Amino acid sequence: ASELLRPLVLAGRCRLFSGAEARVREDGRSRADDLTYFTESPLKSSGWLLGGAAAESPELWQALLTSPIWQSSHCLPLLWTEEDSKVFLGDPGTGTRVHQDILWVPQLAFMLAGEKLLAVSGWQEGGDENSAERVAAPEDAAISVVRALPGDLAAFNASAPHEAVNAGTGPTATLYQGFLPLAGVPRFCEAPSEPPRPLSRDSGCVRHDGTWEVLRPPTDTGQQPLVETLALLRQEWQQEGLGDDVRRTFDEAQAALAAAEARLRPAEVPMAAAM
Repeated sequence: ASELLRPLVLAGRCRLFSGAEARVREDGRSRADDLTYFTESPLKSSGWLLGGAAAESPELWQALLTSPIWQSSHCLPLLWTEEDSKVFLGDPGTGTRVHQDILWVPQLAFMLAGEKLLAVSGWQEGGDENSAERVAAPEDAAISVVRALPGDLAAFNASAPHEAVNAGTGPTATLYQGFLPLAGVPRFCEAPSEPPRPLSRDSGCVRHDGTWEVLRPPTDTGQQPLVETLALLRQEWQQEGLGDDVRRTFDEAQAALAAAEARLRPAEVPMAAAM
């Protein structure tokens, strides 16, 4: 396992926390130096944990779209999904402190083992449009708490401040994957931009804005810009006939994508500076 995990951690595909850094809540049983929390391991690369099921299992969004409940609900299509479902594995008392994800998209969380407490708060506008302060939740905001057990599937919007704590008496394993439904586009497009910063002191690489990379994926990924995906979906649905509610949803998504591209588009680097 170590031969597989080390390259994943070094490449930034997953993260490993240990000791006090991993602890979110006191459980009265484990010493801090005994705790480990391993996050964001791509499902297909997690055979060390799940065996052959890792390669054979569908991604979370694929399982959702093929479920009878989803197919009978006449839902609008998904505009985007994360490339990988990701495994989070941790001891009791470990977890992720209150935060908002970089990508403001709904998340699916499927419990594989153990017990997890997921708390999701509300949000309010305020502050600068490029600052995370504009979505800081007030202290008296309502909080929803879910106690998830093996086999449970939870969904929440990662734009809201949220915290996940591994509970129970043994390790907890959870599978996460983000997805973007048509109705979620306006909220996704309101995410604050990330200030460019080096990935490390010794690296010349600069961290890209996550929202922009979903709006306009790099050409080498073979993925279409979201505006093009939206236009194709609209053509398909127009052939079936658009009701007023569906047409309004498409219009709101199109306007939100245009505004986000104008706000987040990276500044052009002058040719003289690049040489």
